[in-house]
Amino acid sequence: MSVEKMKMKLLLGKAELLNDALGAITSLGFVHLENASSVMADTRDFSPLNEQNQISAVCARVEETVKLCGVDPETVEPLPGGEGAEADRVLSGLNDELHALQNDCTALQERIRLLEEERALLKHFSSLDVKLEELRKTEFVEVRFGCIPADSYEKLLQYGETDSLQYVPCSTDKDFCWLLYLSPRGDDDADRIFASLFFRQADLPEKDGTPSAIIASDAEQIYDLHVELHAANDRLVSFFQSNRGELLSLYGHLKYQNEVFALRRYACLYRGNYAALVCWVPEERCGELEAALRQVDSFTVSDLTVGGDAAQGTPPTRLRNWRIFRPFQYFVEMYGSPSYHEVDPTPFVALTYTLLYGIMFADVGQGILLAIAGYCMYRFSHNPVGRILIPCGLCGTVFGFLFGSVFGYEELLDPVYRAIGLSGKPFSVMDNANTLLALSIGIGVVLLLLAMCIGICSSCKKRNYGNALFGANGAAGIVLYLSLLCLIVQVFDISVPIPGALLATVGVLLPVCLVFFHAPLNSLLRGEGFRLGESVGDYVIENLFELIEVFLSYFTNTLSFLRVGAFVLIHAGMMMAFSALAEIVGGGALGVVMMVIGNVFVTVLEGLLVAIQVLRLEFYEMFSRFYDGDGKQFSPAVFRRAKSASKLRRSKRSAS
Repeated sequence: MSVEKMKMKLLLGKAELLNDALGAITSLGFVHLENASSVMADTRDFSPLNEQNQISAVCARVEETVKLCGVDPETVEPLPGGEGAEADRVLSGLNDELHALQNDCTALQERIRLLEEERALLKHFSSLDVKLEELRKTEFVEVRFGCIPADSYEKLLQYGETDSLQYVPCSTDKDFCWLLYLSPRGDDDADRIFASLFFRQADLPEKDGTPSAIIASDAEQIYDLHVELHAANDRLVSFFQSNRGELLSLYGHLKYQNEVFALRRYACLYRGNYAALVCWVPEERCGELEAALRQVDSFTVSDLTVGGDAAQGTPPTRLRNWRIFRPFQYFVEMYGSPSYHEVDPTPFVALTYTLLYGIMFADVGQGILLAIAGYCMYRFSHNPVGRILIPCGLCGTVFGFLFGSVFGYEELLDPVYRAIGLSGKPFSVMDNANTLLALSIGIGVVLLLLAMCIGICSSCKKRNYGNALFGANGAAGIVLYLSLLCLIVQVFDISVPIPGALLATVGVLLPVCLVFFHAPLNSLLRGEGFRLGESVGDYVIENLFELIEVFLSYFTNTLSFLRVGAFVLIHAGMMMAFSALAEIVGGGALGVVMMVIGNVFVTVLEGLLVAIQVLRLEFYEMFSRFYDGDGKQFSPAVFRRAKSASKLRRSKRSAS
């Protein structure tokens, strides 16, 4: 349960074997590459590796061909081996034939689309029993087909028919009235009238026959074209099936080479003929890296002292936790990865988040439902939050048994309590509200003290002993916080076995002075002397305000834990409200329906609110006391995983 120890390694070998070395590294899956040029910037004989990717363009061409064959390129696994020059040979034999088949299918689809549009247009004039070629041959009359908005037809009726305006309604739909109108050639009166009615002209096809006859002819052509399209698709599928193995193998090889080349940017040249890689490796797996590189001729592995770019020399963070704690790394990484020399807060988050969630969501039935929902979320959608909800729901079940609540029924567990020798539920929420709130404050005090202790350990691990001793969250801060709590407790006539004068001087005044002068005391510990900075006045004013903020944070962070008890009371109150509503509707089936609605509502709403509130307590009240989260996340050099095989099978079926 810690940050895994890392070793920086230098890999050196012949430049022409760099791809083989990168292939070996990616197969391991635990090597974090650094920019070798930055790390070795202060070292002679090392120069950047400037080169252009020649594989990318060829890979893009093959990828386009794979798409034309109906396969998702992301489902193809990268395959070691193969040569980029082979792609031109394969593509020259495939692309011309493939594009010809594809163009045939596209042309047939386009002809079908145009005929379908033509049929749709002619259906509006199917009632017209006149051949279109006769209307096109008129010498003295102009014929126009089209439509006007439905509300404009009423206005057209007001004009009536005259020698210069004749029209024939053909059909109507929801929005338009389809018609044709006739007017003497050279007379614009009819055109002006229809323009004012928002007439839209329709261009009928240059075909002979009545509209209904043309529609029937188009239907026959569409049927014949569909037959041809089916045959063309069969030829396309047959082509792909006969060349599928060679094409996908080629793309897999090119994809491998392209992804390897993308990793070459981490390398640099040594004396022109050798390639150098700098990487971080888990300390316990260095032997595996050396064994893998021994398979690559001339490549050697050696330890490397951090130098060059300070950021590049910072070890990445790889968390190593027990399996039960790993789901909570999601929350830790959401805040920020711990630095290499920082304490991993994952176990602390796992225990405290589960505990607080269980207390605030205490119900046996709803807790079990929440755990089942979490399992389904992770099982079917791989949502990382699902794995967190499982222990939280089970913890809520435990506290629900303690508080005696099952789906909001407070007396359902009474026979169980009597069977184990208890007179009733161990803790009644509504009868002990003040005690519950006081316990919430007590939980907050304990957790804040634990967070401060973790902060001391983290500061010691980072060798920041001044912060561990004199910081507001260090040893001085713990003494100050406990002393303030004791003084507040005495106000409520609770005796404390420490004299008030001793608390005020040793417990409050001395820690305040240490916290106030923590920066110069830290400098003194490092052997740099007691220094207040450039201006004593600025230091006093700045640290005075920081000290006030420290007191306020102690107060507000502690009171913030009241929300733990408050949510327990809210949960009980909401279920009591739905129980009352169930009684109002008369119980029976309606009462059961009301309780089901209430449980669903409370489980969803409060489950979400509790998750947010507990996360707030973790991030703001506790993380602020010991956690920075400014580490560099461990990112091993691996190839992008291909999509699932099931999706690949679906792609094959779509191609056929």
